[in-house]
Amino acid sequence: RGKEEKAMEQKIKFDYFYGKEADTFTFYRIPKLLFTEPIFKGLSSEAKILYGLLLDRMSLSIKNGWFDEEGRAYIYFAIEDIAESNIGLTYKPVEICKDGIPVYRSNNIQDRKICLKELVRVNTDILAKQYLQEGDLLICARNGSRNLVGKCAIIESLNEPTSFGAFMAVCRSILNPWIFQVLNSEYFNTYLDDSNSTTINQVTQKMLLEFQLPVPPVKEQERIISQIKQWDKCIDEIETSKLELESYVKQIKSKILDLAISGKLVPQDPDDEPAIELLKRINPDFEPCDISHYENLPQGWAVCKIKDIFNITMGQSPTGESINGVKGIEFHQGKIHFTESYLSQSGVYTDQPTKIAEVDSLLLCVRAPVGVLN
Repeated sequence: RGKEEKAMEQKIKFDYFYGKEADTFTFYRIPKLLFTEPIFKGLSSEAKILYGLLLDRMSLSIKNGWFDEEGRAYIYFAIEDIAESNIGLTYKPVEICKDGIPVYRSNNIQDRKICLKELVRVNTDILAKQYLQEGDLLICARNGSRNLVGKCAIIESLNEPTSFGAFMAVCRSILNPWIFQVLNSEYFNTYLDDSNSTTINQVTQKMLLEFQLPVPPVKEQERIISQIKQWDKCIDEIETSKLELESYVKQIKSKILDLAISGKLVPQDPDDEPAIELLKRINPDFEPCDISHYENLPQGWAVCKIKDIFNITMGQSPTGESINGVKGIEFHQGKIHFTESYLSQSGVYTDQPTKIAEVDSLLLCVRAPVGVLN
């Protein structure tokens, strides 16, 4: 027998494993019952594979002591391990048209939902990966305002083929409902602040895919999401009440202005310099307007036309080739970046400006919605 063993040792040589060769004998485990039990028949193959990935990751959680207050293990996953992500479509202003493919941009995400107001349509070449799918998580990846970077919404339905803009990103995963909740948390906001090493407000593909995502058990995800939706409903009711209050405030402000114009808001002082003198200092060529139809105009008041006291400049778009997201003078189009009073940053620039607004200028929309100003 000794001779046989010696002969076997001479025929078989067991070498070492080098580099990643050991991974050849490393496997993910998927429970057999996911394939044999009728209750799991409706699960997709992708979902069953994902369960195997999560199960494998659980050993790392146990090793690191990642347990909740009830002793249940939870998992941290980089988004790239459980999702794919794509950046959006770049198009030129000349490619915007009335009957093209709709393109979702940052302004189409309002209150964590898709809003179809001010929807842009384009006629240009679009890659297959730049089309949205139902269930996708649409994320604002770049914006002049830091507060808007990272805002997101789930694409619940699509009535036609739809793309998304270059400053947007899409996350595609069966865990999107949970990822959506995490991206709307302070946890993700803190990650963005810590990861942004540039002055540009953005979440890059690398930042998004390397984000460490805490993943609880599926049933706990569902319970958490259900609770969040209940609280969101309460918050929406509060917001509705707030809007109604704001409407009352606007009515009151309008009434206050009516009282002021009729001279009933504050006492009239006959020693005050008449307004006509002020208007003549502003514009030496000023000529008083006919005030016969202003029956209740207070003493000392005057009526003028906007052109008598304003320099009015109509806007003009620069060439499409000059528009970019990095260099030049900040460019605004429409009221996309209007706030209640003051203009916010657009994150869009041009190095060939045609019209420039000075500090303290009033910007007025002359096309729909007409009359909105900042």
